[in-house]
Parts: sequence; C-alpha cells; structure tokens
Amino acid sequence: TTKMRAGLIVVSLLISPGVAWYLPGVAPHDFTRGEKVDLKVNKLTSTKTQIPYDYYSLPFCKPPNGVTMAAENLGEFLSGDRIDNSGYQIFMRDDSTCNILCQQVYGKNDVEAFKSAIDEGYHHNWIIDNLPAASIVSANGVVETSYSKGFPVGYKVPRGPTVSSISDGGGVMSAIEATADHYLFNHVEIIVKYHELGPDANRVVGFFVEPRSVRHLFANGEHWNPKSNDDYMPYLTTCEKYAVDPIDAAAYDNAEWNQLYGSSSSSTTVEPQKVESGTVLFTYDVTWRPSNVHWASRWDIYLSMGDAVPAKVHWFSIVNSLLIVVFLSALVLMILIRAVYGDISRYNLRNDDITPLSEEQKAIDREESGWKLVHGNVFSPPSQSPLLFCIAVGTGQQLLSSA
Repeated sequence: TTKMRAGLIVVSLLISPGVAWYLPGVAPHDFTRGEKVDLKVNKLTSTKTQIPYDYYSLPFCKPPNGVTMAAENLGEFLSGDRIDNSGYQIFMRDDSTCNILCQQVYGKNDVEAFKSAIDEGYHHNWIIDNLPAASIVSANGVVETSYSKGFPVGYKVPRGPTVSSISDGGGVMSAIEATADHYLFNHVEIIVKYHELGPDANRVVGFFVEPRSVRHLFANGEHWNPKSNDDYMPYLTTCEKYAVDPIDAAAYDNAEWNQLYGSSSSSTTVEPQKVESGTVLFTYDVTWRPSNVHWASRWDIYLSMGDAVPAKVHWFSIVNSLLIVVFLSALVLMILIRAVYGDISRYNLRNDDITPLSEEQKAIDREESGWKLVHGNVFSPPSQSPLLFCIAVGTGQQLLSSA
C-alpha cells in the first residue's frame, strides 16, 4: 500500500499541467501594414545626476485619453523603469510629416522647470516594440548617433558673461555671471526601420529619433485654438523647414548622413523654439525605412557600442548599495545576538571556575531550547518512504517546479 501510494504521488507530479506565460520583448511581434505601433515613454534620466524623474513631471503633451502605465517585463521592473503611453500616432509603413501632437501654454514655473532639466542634462527615453530609441543629434558640426542615453530635452547657447550689481550693505559690488539661452526640442523626426517577412508580416528592427527646435508659425499670422469645435487648422509655414544651428547645418549634408538617413539639402535654418512663457507647438514626422537586419539581430548595434556608456563611477549607487548591505548585516547580526544571547551567557557561566553552578542551573544547561530543538532533525529521514520523499520534497521537486 505504501509503495502504491508513493507511485501515485510520483505519477501525479509528472502529469501536472504545465503553465506558460509570455514575457514582453522575448517573442517578436509581426505588424500588418497600417497597424498601430505604440510609442511609449520611459522616465527622464540625466547625464549629470543620478535622480530620474517621471516623464510627465515636465509639462509635455499628454495622451488625449489620459496617461496609463504600460505593462513591464521583469528586467524593466527590476531596473526601476516607469513606462507610460504617449499621444504619438504611428502606423506600420505609413510615412507622415508635420503631425501636430499638441499645443501647450507655459508659464513661469514651467519655464524654470524646463531650464533646470536642460541645465542638468535630462534626456527623453522612448520605446517602440521594446526597442529603445537611438538619438541623432548634431554637436560641434558632427552628426552623432547615440544608442545609450536617449535624446536631450533641449540645449542651451551661452550668451557670454554679464555684469550685475549686488549690494552688500556697505556699498555696491559688480558680479560677473555667465548666462545662456535655453531652447526646447519641440519637433522630432521618428525614423523606424522594419524588416519585411511577408505581405502582412513586418518587424521593427531599428528606432531613431532626430530632435529639432522649431519656432512654429502659422500662415498670415493666424492662431490655432485646439479646444475649438471646428476642424480648421491653419497652415504651418515652418512645416517643411528644419531648425538647425547655423554652425552645425553643414554637417547634415555629409555623405554618411545622406547614405543612412537621406539628403537634407532642402532643410532651411529657421528660428529655434526658445524656452519662454507663451505658446509652444509640438510636432513630429514619421519615416519608415526597410532594413535587412533580422529581428534576432536588432540589439547587436546597441551591444556593440562599447563606448556608448560613459566610463564614470556612479558614486551615488555605490554608496547606496553599501549602506543597504551594512544595514541588513547589522539587522541580521542583532537578531542572531538576541537569539543566542542566553546560550552565550550560560556558556560563559559554565566556564567560570570561581562560581559553581547550582542544580537548577545545571538542569537548564542540560535542557535544549529555542533554535537547538531542530538542529538534530534537519537531516533526519522521514519515517514513511524516506528515500522517495526526500527526493520529491527536496531537490527533485525544486528542479521539477522550476523547469
């Protein structure tokens, strides 16, 4: 009977129903032509500080139906990501230009928040099909593609030192301060590369964002009210023009840029969007480009950029980890000391040859209590079918449940 019972238990363990689940980003997703491709936004991160912020903590354009947190996989959850939806309308292999995302009206507090974010080097981190956005930015006349840190919120141009007067109570002193003009990236060109498997099977294999700063103007000096009920949209005179810094404009026509992303010789330098109180219009372009890269190899370019992540020591993270280790170690040590304090006291008293032990103390010393009650049963076999149950309940069951 005992053997039959043990056999039934083994059979029930072997035929237990399997449960499977899907981890986002593990399996590819095949998009049909015209299918909506979600663009998600992650937390804002800085190249100068270690403190991330929620994306919508800055007054960016929110989705019309409200902000909802996207489902995260295990890696995103452990890394502390906060991924939300966005209002960008992107459809597979559907190119579009000068799409209006929203129109924002900023006040003094909003301006100060944007300036602070630009000064501290905060960057957008966007995601399409679990693939982070690579940024295409121009710096010092060279077009650079970064695969590690997203693209910046904006940039600033130094204006040179200014002299200001400061009163110290006894007189007036002159102070020299360095000032700068801050500009906001309010237009982005979203470049998505896809690999076509068939007529209705397309996979995202590349994602690039080229930010620009454009002070949008409507034709004939008109103004647009997004809250009005009519569908009238004034024509944007800056729709076909890209805001490029005049010093860096020549970099957009080099051979490598034309080969990878197309010629931009038609681009015209326009006035960038300054960070100031007033109305700001956010727009975007969507460009789809075919690619021979397979879905399984789309991460190769990110992993091969060994110098993409700056080689600097994150002291904040190191100190934080050390403090956690020290705190947990002290907590465990305190619990152990309290658990064995009585035993240690009795051991010290037993080794004391000056003060003899009383009969009551000897009885207490012989009695096992607390954690010592189970030390003899840890490796003792069960009374019923010891070998079978040790394997099933022990490492065998652990391996079976985790397989």
